[in-house]
Amino acid sequence: MSRSSHNTIIDNTIQYHPYNGIGIYDSSDNNTIQSNNLTNNDYCGINIRISSYNTIIKNTIADNNIGIHVPSTENIISGNVFSNNKNNVEQELKTSGFEILLVISCIALVVLLKQKR
Repeated sequence: MSRSSHNTIIDNTIQYHPYNGIGIYDSSDNNTIQSNNLTNNDYCGINIRISSYNTIIKNTIADNNIGIHVPSTENIISGNVFSNNKNNVEQELKTSGFEILLVISCIALVVLLKQKR
């Protein structure tokens, strides 16, 4: 999805895609991605680039290279279940015009324990 805002992507199963399960690009702002099953996609379960104020909640994201990739802008990630991704959440940081990938890898067990609280 590119340059598309205020959409809801809910209750889908997306698997075995050669790139991303869900991709949100180029100023696609204020979207909600909720209650989807994203498994065995080659690159990311969810890939967000150059987009802000998206809400990613209650998804099951498993067996992808990267579970969720997000830019450093305001995006909400909450209540997702991660399993067997190489990296669960990867965040872009921009410093002096250069993009630096900061990998924030969460262990699925820790995420699950926090969600049970």
